Amino acid sequence: MTRTALITGASSGIGHALAIELAARSCGASFPRAFWHVVLPSVRPAVISAGAFAFLTSFDEVVLTLFLGGPRTTTIPKKIWESVKFELDPSLTAVSTVLIVISVVALLVVQFAGRGRNQPKASANR
Repeated sequence: MTRTALITGASSGIGHALAIELAARSCGASFPRAFWHVVLPSVRPAVISAGAFAFLTSFDEVVLTLFLGGPRTTTIPKKIWESVKFELDPSLTAVSTVLIVISVVALLVVQFAGRGRNQPKASANR
């Protein structure tokens, strides 16, 4: 796990999540129910963003993969490195295009999902 992912996960307000879990437990919720309905929704954005940071920074670990991975171990960063260094293959551009498309789609999903939440609800008194 990278430092960025660890800091993102740790800054999610875990102390706050524990306090609201204790409040839910004192109101009669069981531990699994309190965790599933109270704690997990509270820390879900931090867990998702920490996972995204860890996934994205894993592409930067080519040197670590080259030294620690065996000859039969092939990860995406190692395959990209070998493709750039040893062969002229269009699969590198295909993988890059797929990664860019996945990133853009993820950003659009987050943008449109956030747009619906931030709009004020219409008042019934109008």
